[in-house]
Amino acid sequence: MKSILACTDFSDSAKNAVLFAASLANNLNYNLNVVSTFLMPISTSYDATIYSITIKDLEDSVDASLNKLKDEMSIKFPDLQVNYLKFYGNTEDVIQEKIEELNGELVITGLSGKGAIESFLMGSTTKALINTGKFPVMAIPPNVTFHKPSKIALGINIEQSSNLNELFFLGKLLADLSCKLLIVSVVKNIDELNTSDAITGLEINRIFYNIEHTFHFPENENPVEALSQFCKDFSIDWLVLLPHHHSLLERVFSKSTTQKTLQELKIPVLCIPEN
Repeated sequence: MKSILACTDFSDSAKNAVLFAASLANNLNYNLNVVSTFLMPISTSYDATIYSITIKDLEDSVDASLNKLKDEMSIKFPDLQVNYLKFYGNTEDVIQEKIEELNGELVITGLSGKGAIESFLMGSTTKALINTGKFPVMAIPPNVTFHKPSKIALGINIEQSSNLNELFFLGKLLADLSCKLLIVSVVKNIDELNTSDAITGLEINRIFYNIEHTFHFPENENPVEALSQFCKDFSIDWLVLLPHHHSLLERVFSKSTTQKTLQELKIPVLCIPEN
């Protein structure tokens, strides 16, 4: 059976992401694998406390936290098949190694309470997972709870898109969720769209032939600002980005005047890598 992988470090934001992942897995009839990773702490100065910690101490701590989480989850999701796994290593390396073995379709992780944007700037685990470019990653902002989405927005640069194979994953997910897709390509001038762009649109139509979808071309010099406003205006539940197509992802998660606007959206962001 297909599964969702939820990463946890047992922080409040990670716990929230696990609950979101469990609700989504329930909705899709997937299994859930809750993954915790750990490493020996490294200190640049002498710290007797750090040096007294052993790998067994870390394992025991992770086991205790996983058992506590398991007890809580069994009450909230009694019928969901959940595996609780711990691995030694960096989260992104572990997930990349184990996702196929665990039949993972999607990785879900939380963003810290510092805010979605600041988390990315500070080199969060979420950013590292996305940068692997090997599997879909969904980032869940703090306090965002799951509800079945009715409208998902796909931010795409139709003028620069070529290989769209990764959209087949999104098509399958949308079919399972039975929700509407709004395809958003921010342009400087809609009159400048050409035949090549039309062909790309036809290819997108082919991929989403069985999904209710619409195209939108807001005109704006700032694609991040336009995308943010679009999500607000259309009450978007999830935002989907294709990191390799253009620099939109970097612009979304960069220091700018639009940072506050994006943080206020408080919706999950799904990043789909190139196939």
